[in-house]
Amino acid sequence: MMEARLSRPSEGGCVDCYLCAFRCHIAEGKAGVCGVRENDAGAL
Repeated sequence: MMEARLSRPSEGGCVDCYLCAFRCHIAEGKAGVCGVRENDAGAL
């Protein structure tokens, strides 16, 4: 699996995704609104 672009690590192991207008703040082990980008150990 490749690490996603347009994302930035955030506090508490979360990741901020900037791919679309939703600007998801994704917690560890969870997926964004799209259901595709998932936080795996602090990386999308």
